[in-house]
Amino acid sequence: MSPVTATTLTAVPAPRIAELITPLDADFPNPTLLVLRRASRRLRRTITPLPPSTLLVNMGSKGRIPPPHLRRPHPGPGLLHPDVFGPGIHPPPGAFPFDMLPPPEIMEQKLDAQHVEMQRLAMENQRFMATHSSLRHELAAAQQELQRLQTHMGVMQAEQEQQLRMLMDKISKMEADSKTSEPVKAELQQAHAEAQSLVAARQELISKVQQLTHDLQRSHGDVQQIPALMSELESHRQEYQHCRATYDYERKLRIDHYESLQVMEKNYVSMVREVEKLRAELTNATNLDRSGRIPPPHLRRPHPGPGLLHPDVFGPGIHPPPGAFPFDMLPPPEIMEQKLDAQHVEMQRLAMENQRFMATHSSLRHELAAAQQEWAIWNKFCYSQGNDASGHQPVGQNAYEDGYGAPQGHGPGSTVPYGGVVGSASAHTAQRGPEYDPS
Repeated sequence: MSPVTATTLTAVPAPRIAELITPLDADFPNPTLLVLRRASRRLRRTITPLPPSTLLVNMGSKGRIPPPHLRRPHPGPGLLHPDVFGPGIHPPPGAFPFDMLPPPEIMEQKLDAQHVEMQRLAMENQRFMATHSSLRHELAAAQQELQRLQTHMGVMQAEQEQQLRMLMDKISKMEADSKTSEPVKAELQQAHAEAQSLVAARQELISKVQQLTHDLQRSHGDVQQIPALMSELESHRQEYQHCRATYDYERKLRIDHYESLQVMEKNYVSMVREVEKLRAELTNATNLDRSGRIPPPHLRRPHPGPGLLHPDVFGPGIHPPPGAFPFDMLPPPEIMEQKLDAQHVEMQRLAMENQRFMATHSSLRHELAAAQQEWAIWNKFCYSQGNDASGHQPVGQNAYEDGYGAPQGHGPGSTVPYGGVVGSASAHTAQRGPEYDPS
């Protein structure tokens, strides 16, 4: 490469880069501009203009002598170019004397190195120029895209403003409508409260209807059971009548038995007294026989004839057998004791039977009271079911009193001795004697 060409390649890029970089300051207000600025600064630092001595050397190497104004004196000691061996590299001592220049080979090597460096810088400059051109194209495309986006943003902003105005109009209309709909809202709330109250009333009515339906079904079931209940009631009535007849029969039988017991008690008392008298007379007669004395006249008794014997010695209606003992003497005490023991056993048996009759009578009274209560309950049930509307008269205690003509006793003042009932048997109680105590 000629020195002129090298000088041209070396000196031209710096102002060209400055010219190219200058408009970038206004076109790239972004990080890309900063990068380009830094790259240009590095190029300016690395690309330095060649000194005139280099040109003289190049021309001298071609056999040309530079003009006088470009000639330099020979360097003396200390006048050697400081950059011959590169920055910071000093020549070795004793390589050449101080009164002569460095050899041309070293200068050629230095020039070749600078030429290579210049070529590298030129290629890098071309690369930077291509990059700059592509960046300018990209910048133009980006600016076009930015303009398009700005246009689109303007359109979008206009549309948004229009939509915003429409929304504001709608909001104002809705506010006006809401202000005018306040009475309607109050009426709606009132209607909602009324609807809730109606729903609650409906639920209550539904529950009542369900309960009434259940009661109606149960009433239908009860009505279907009425014939069976009526038949059972009729059977209870017949049983009650039977129990009442049995009770009347037992009561009359008990009254007759009680009267017979009273008669037997009277006979027993009289017999006991007579036996005591006879025992006393026998004792006195025995004592007189042993002492040989004759009893006084007031103790003497006539010899009993055939009709003078006591009629109740052997019991009512029982006469002594003929020839049992002579008529001039009384029966022996052993016979009298046996007779008394037999009568005492009979009295005990009658007392036990009387107790049994009393227990039976008490149980019959309880059964009769239970039957009367049940009869009253069934009568009340039938009366409540509407039997009075069909013309039937209530049955039970009133019907029984109407049938027998005597009120039935249910209180403590209605009872008589041994559980008797005030009625037709009251006439017998006035004629009775002292009551018999079986204990």
